[in-house]
Amino acid sequence: MTPSGSAPDRAPGAPPADPGSPTPSPPPHSPVFGNRRALLRGIGWATPTAVVSTVVPAYAMSQHDVRFDVNFDGGSGANGFYNTTYLNLGIAPGGTAPFVLTQDLVISVEVVGLNPDSSRERSFSAGSSDGTIVRGTYNPATRTIPLTWTIRAGRSIPRAGIATSNPDIYFIFNDGGLSNRITNKIVITSITGGSTSRALPIDSSVIKDYRSGNVSPDGIY
Repeated sequence: MTPSGSAPDRAPGAPPADPGSPTPSPPPHSPVFGNRRALLRGIGWATPTAVVSTVVPAYAMSQHDVRFDVNFDGGSGANGFYNTTYLNLGIAPGGTAPFVLTQDLVISVEVVGLNPDSSRERSFSAGSSDGTIVRGTYNPATRTIPLTWTIRAGRSIPRAGIATSNPDIYFIFNDGGLSNRITNKIVITSITGGSTSRALPIDSSVIKDYRSGNVSPDGIY
């Protein structure tokens, strides 16, 4: 047994220890250093890595990215006589339908008289169960009557067509006179809260009526 306070026994053949010198450190390539590095490597590999994931929200289509389209479904009577037609609204071909409006859609419409006699104004009515229609006054200089059609936010808009689910304006044109009859066309001049797949203005006499087999499907009423 080693007496208390005395130095421990040396291994046989070991040099005497210098009492005034600190205990020497093990050489860098000793098993002590090697094991410590291995231990640190083991800790490094075993420590879980915190992964921060970013959740990207699904893209919500803006109403301004939606392309609307219109068609005219009329021509069941001869031009200038009693006639009816629908102005239908829907999502243009290739678009995602149905689309629920996130804001009001405001469409400016003009009913244009084609008779050069601007003193005569043809009687007609325009109604819709989809939103509101505000009718302006007749302008004899341009032979036009402006209409403002507002479809409220929350309305689901299906693909363009002539189904009953499509928002529409129903026009009834009364007789255009006994002689030199007044005829009319319908023109979309602007749309607020969206855009159209066709260039504005959209003229019924240019794109014609939806049903080519009607009595007079030339977009003139």
